[in-house]
Amino acid sequence: MAHAKIKNINRRVYSGRIFSQSRPGGTGYSPLFDSSARKQIPPLADLQHWPASPIKIGVFPNDLDSLMLCGLGSGYEIFYFVAAGTPEEAWVKKFLPQKQQLSYRLARGRTIENSSYTQIFGQSDLKRVIKANGIDAIFLTVNTEDAAYLKKIFRQLKVKLIGVDFNLSQKFENKIWFDNFCRRYQLPTPKSQIWRWQKKPLTLPGKIVLQEPESMGAEGTFFCQGENDIKRLVKAGRVKTSQDYLARQFVIGTPLGITVLIAQDQIALSAMRRQCYGADRVFLGIQWLPQKYFSPAELAAINAVFKKTAGALAGLGYRGLANIDFILGKGARPYIIECNPRLSLATNQVFKFPFLINQLNAGQLMVQSVYGKNQKSNFKFYPVPKTDYAGSVLEINIPPKTIASHQPLGLYNQKMKFLTADIRQLAAKNQFYFITFVSDGEKFKNPDTIGQVVSSLPLFDFNGRLNFAGKKILKKFKL
Repeated sequence: MAHAKIKNINRRVYSGRIFSQSRPGGTGYSPLFDSSARKQIPPLADLQHWPASPIKIGVFPNDLDSLMLCGLGSGYEIFYFVAAGTPEEAWVKKFLPQKQQLSYRLARGRTIENSSYTQIFGQSDLKRVIKANGIDAIFLTVNTEDAAYLKKIFRQLKVKLIGVDFNLSQKFENKIWFDNFCRRYQLPTPKSQIWRWQKKPLTLPGKIVLQEPESMGAEGTFFCQGENDIKRLVKAGRVKTSQDYLARQFVIGTPLGITVLIAQDQIALSAMRRQCYGADRVFLGIQWLPQKYFSPAELAAINAVFKKTAGALAGLGYRGLANIDFILGKGARPYIIECNPRLSLATNQVFKFPFLINQLNAGQLMVQSVYGKNQKSNFKFYPVPKTDYAGSVLEINIPPKTIASHQPLGLYNQKMKFLTADIRQLAAKNQFYFITFVSDGEKFKNPDTIGQVVSSLPLFDFNGRLNFAGKKILKKFKL
């Protein structure tokens, strides 16, 4: 599923498809922040640099985030790329205006669920559709596997990317590059080293986390007690002997995520969410945490660390959303784990509910960063916002199986009564929506993640375990 691949590549791979850890911080880098009063964000149409005719922005409704784009003003038009003959098409026809839908055909045998964006662009007539309709820009999150191909295709089509720059994105995807970045700017991370089989020996004591440099999420991540564990992984063929790995000391604490928005002249932090895991560290979803969950000391440390992190990112020309995983350890100390230069599982709710990111329209600011003036200093800083929101996102994981059927796609109330196919109507309380783009009869040879429940209800407790509501919803919507 296109949406799930985008959301989850900041934690683990979805079978290569679309849906589907100390270095103390210092005072090395100090970006300039504007302390002036908060300014009203102008509509895009009012910007002096905005072109005379509306910008045509193409989006994929199956990424879900693009459906929450709103308030951009009259200087743009949104068009939805819809795969003909798929569950996606049947779903969006129920609520999206026909004139905004641009239909394209996937090659025979391709489905939304089993296609990456490289395959969607390369094995369909989508490029023809983009040219024929004069699309100027495409709102898209790009993973490592697709980056080189999509960069070439966007150049050929002469369209802009609404998202993080291709080159910067590829750098931040690399775990070793990002670890060096954190060292350079004295950002707090777990103690680390480069390890390679029989070439660069392990010197870190105790439990370690071993990661492939360009792996995504849990794929290519191993928890080891020492060299003996690594030897077993090598023998099993799970750890390669021909490449460097990033080894980091295991840190005990709470696994959290935060979104950093870097716009033209604003830097903002989102509320925080807990990453939730099941047995064998299978990722289950995220749980947004009210600000009262954190002590004043913890909030002060988090704001300081991620203000500094954002300044370092901005200094490299980074614009857009960065989703950062970190561990909140003992003594109110955050340890940065990785930075995911793309939209994430949390972005849909960040776009839908601006109170999660200081009442800023993150989607508008992303577009503005592409077409506006690129300022590099004097950022207005917005810290972690005060909010009591406790929504969540629950992943629908399946074993190898054939899908017979599933519940209708769309919005439900807390009693699990279907309301509408239009998920854009999600309220901030007592509602959730269910999404999957699998086809009836579609076969899965391996375990996979093929759907999501995006909820304004808490589906996990604050320790990351499924609560009663989460178990009930999972039972009903499990495919």
